[in-house]
Amino acid sequence: MDFDPQSNLTTCFGAEDVDVTIGELMMNVIEDEDLPECEEYIWERNGVDFIPSSIGLSAVEAKLRLEMGTVIIFHKHKASHPYHQHGRANTLRQAVRSIRGHDRWQKNGRKIN
Repeated sequence: MDFDPQSNLTTCFGAEDVDVTIGELMMNVIEDEDLPECEEYIWERNGVDFIPSSIGLSAVEAKLRLEMGTVIIFHKHKASHPYHQHGRANTLRQAVRSIRGHDRWQKNGRKIN
């Protein structure tokens, strides 16, 4: 696999017009999407199988930095309502504080049905 956003290995093997790269595969996994068939992304050159890269891998690296170590907070306003994203926190402690603060605000500042 070419994990270089500059895609040196991909260029070295002469892979052009690449439809699916390692960055796109990683993004599919992060976003819980289906992966394409392996024939669409595994290339063979001179007896070596590889998965090409592209500059798009830089975006995946940035997304991973944002996602790792982040707690996503979901809540709902009424039992019959669906959950929705309330926010994010860097630690579980921050998440609990945010939820408690929101709950106090709802009890004191808004009418609860």
